Amino acid sequence: MKKNVFILSFLCIFAYADKCKSAEMQEALMQIKSIFNLPQKIDKITILKDIVCENDTLGYIYDIEFNDFDQKLSQNNNMQELMKKSILAQNKSYYCDSDLSAYYRDEDMAMSWTYYKNGEIFIHNKISNKDCLK
Repeated sequence: MKKNVFILSFLCIFAYADKCKSAEMQEALMQIKSIFNLPQKIDKITILKDIVCENDTLGYIYDIEFNDFDQKLSQNNNMQELMKKSILAQNKSYYCDSDLSAYYRDEDMAMSWTYYKNGEIFIHNKISNKDCLK
C-alpha cells in the first residue's frame, strides 16, 4: 500500500513538473534569445530586455521609454486603461491565434508580457489556454 501511494505521489509530482526546466525548453529559450540579441529595440518606445521561462510560463520582459509627452499621457488613468486593454488584446491574439505560439498552447504553457516604466511594472499580462476560450 505504501509503495502504491509513493508511486502515485511521484507520478503526480512528475505530471506537474515545470516544463520550463526541461532540456528541450531550455534549448528553445537559448535559441529564442539568440534570435533577438537582447536587449532589442522593438519600436520607438519599447525595448525587449529579457525572455524567461518559469512555472510553465514563457515571459517577455520589456522596458517602455516614453518621451515627455507620452509620459504625461500615460499618467492619465483613462489612457492607462486604454493602453492596457489594447496591449492585452494584442497579447491574447498572439497567444490564442498565432501559429508562432502553437507549441506553447499545445504544451499547455502560458505566456506573459511584463512592461516596465521607470523601473516599475506598468502592464503585466499572462495568457493561457483557458483565456482563449473567452
